[in-house]
Amino acid sequence: MVDPFTLVPEQGIEVRQGRMTAVATPAWLAVNPVAPFTTRTWVRVRYRSSFFDDPVRPLLRFTTRSGEVFHDAMTGAFAGGGEWIGRVPPNTMAVSVSPVTRTGRFDFTLESVEPVSPSRLFWRGLFQAWKWTAGAVIARLLNARLEARQALRFAGTATPLSDYHRWLRSRSRDFDPTGIDAPRFDWATGPTIRLLSALGAAEERDIRALVISLQQQAYARWVLYLVRPRDGGVPAFVTELVENEPRCRTVADVADIVPDIAAGDWLSFPPHFARFPDHALACLMEHAARHPDARLIYGDEDAVDERGRLHAPILKPDWSPLFEQAVGYLGDAVFLKAPEEGADGLLSALWQNPRGESGRIAMALPPGAVSHLRRPLLRGLSPADAPAAYSAVRPPEPLADPSSWPRVLIVVPTRDRCSLLSRCVQGLREKTDYPDFHCVIVDNDSREPDALALLESLQVDARFTVLRRPGPFNFSALSNDGARSQPSDVIVFLNNDVEMLSADWLRALVKPTLRPQTGMVGALLEFPNGKIQHAGVVLGLGGDAGHIYHSEPVATRGYLGQLTGEREVGAVTAACIAIERKKFEAVGGFDDVNLPVELNDIDLCLRLSERGFVHVLTPRARLIHHESASRGFKTNGYTVYARERAYFDARWAQVIRDDPYFHPALSLYFLRPALG
Repeated sequence: MVDPFTLVPEQGIEVRQGRMTAVATPAWLAVNPVAPFTTRTWVRVRYRSSFFDDPVRPLLRFTTRSGEVFHDAMTGAFAGGGEWIGRVPPNTMAVSVSPVTRTGRFDFTLESVEPVSPSRLFWRGLFQAWKWTAGAVIARLLNARLEARQALRFAGTATPLSDYHRWLRSRSRDFDPTGIDAPRFDWATGPTIRLLSALGAAEERDIRALVISLQQQAYARWVLYLVRPRDGGVPAFVTELVENEPRCRTVADVADIVPDIAAGDWLSFPPHFARFPDHALACLMEHAARHPDARLIYGDEDAVDERGRLHAPILKPDWSPLFEQAVGYLGDAVFLKAPEEGADGLLSALWQNPRGESGRIAMALPPGAVSHLRRPLLRGLSPADAPAAYSAVRPPEPLADPSSWPRVLIVVPTRDRCSLLSRCVQGLREKTDYPDFHCVIVDNDSREPDALALLESLQVDARFTVLRRPGPFNFSALSNDGARSQPSDVIVFLNNDVEMLSADWLRALVKPTLRPQTGMVGALLEFPNGKIQHAGVVLGLGGDAGHIYHSEPVATRGYLGQLTGEREVGAVTAACIAIERKKFEAVGGFDDVNLPVELNDIDLCLRLSERGFVHVLTPRARLIHHESASRGFKTNGYTVYARERAYFDARWAQVIRDDPYFHPALSLYFLRPALG
């Protein structure tokens, strides 16, 4: 079949021996012809990539006749294929795609571009997300065109996780080891994958299905050890399997396997009801070859019910030790590289508790030794209503002794709105049990008499300072000035429209900042009606960055239990954040030149991430946030802050395309995890 599009190397890509190779990043391909993109406003793009390439979100770049540049991240080709629905900017004259974020060989093809009717998205959204559909109508009536288009994407382009079977069927393709999925190293001489599974209570149907799934693997260097009970014999069907399949063996004790293990082999402990998709082991070994420092590789999972329908996708984040400690998310699709020594002790511990021991091992490994393979590697047999989650494997870490708390400076920018600020100040005075803090109120031209009276009254409280900063509102500058005004070990930035729910909120917020690797720490913020306002920021959500779980009930556990404990996130909102001063100053604070109002908190998080710091969301710190109450709500925010958004997009498009803690198969246009 002839591909309908020609992808021409434009930047950072060369053709070597007939294969595309990224030699630098960013890597761009020019798309020809452009006409299919420009004949309609809304389009559906279908594409495919090799199973051996990381399913990073491909990034589209549209260049208009006036020279404007727009970026849009597509969904990762999780099952070999992908689909994107979006709007092509008016007067587009050139289209490019960046399919990878790292150097090396890759395979990527655009398959089709076809028009999509906005009315179809409208009607789909009416049944799936009616509030977004209504928002699109209201924005259109107000002539807020950008906001209307954005709302329409949120309304009609995502697929619920419960519809995984249909979604996967439309985006998956056959594994093709003689074509796009051809081996990239000599599989005949590759490592051996040694799998251990218990016979125990296993049913014949399950064991046979497991063996068949292994026999269908393109990567043939595997051995399955069926560990029989010490006091039991070998069932007849197992004897038959072993006789007919030399890669299946029975053992009475896991120690019997040790003589077979060679350095460089990979070990896994799948449950007896597991099946492996036909690409699984080949993907594993190709991933291991690309990541020679990896000692533990884990993949995604899903389930199949009695009717053969797929469901309950477990789409995991990249390595997240805090999240692992909270819920044990590594699960069953875990593979460990055999050590040169001590395999017997390792096998014994893993056999007793595979999930818990895998997590313990991962915690002890150095950075870069734990790697996430973002593809479905294991498929379990379970009922259609089974939850896609795991149970906690460790108790939460207790709070440190109060005597260890560092000095904290709390920075609160404000202007007028006495009712808001007085509630915030009251919370600091009466609902904050932190032993050593000082608050600087940065006043930006307050003129209302009651606000001025409140600011004057704070002068007699030794814990408060008022810093006058008149002029146009510049949140970044106000925050930077406040941070410089007083010495401290930790800085907390706090909106004036928050109120405290419990006295230990500041302790819970400050404690994670003291870890050497932690950058910014954010709180769980809720609206006065008990719905979530902030539970972590997903990079790329809505085009730049957005609040996942926005407007969900505050008691929700979140996908895979994400809201049950501390977890790593791509960014957090500056409405309530804490950071060690030395880290804040190392990156120069907020950008008060390019981002005075919008996206300055996300930009700060990204600059910290560039230096290797990781951001944390802690639900132990909970506050109420009256969002935008102090500045007012703008229905035309995309237009008003267009300059800041353009700067942010140009600076960070290649980074926000792929939040490491938000799976690339998930939609960037829904406020709770859904399929893209």
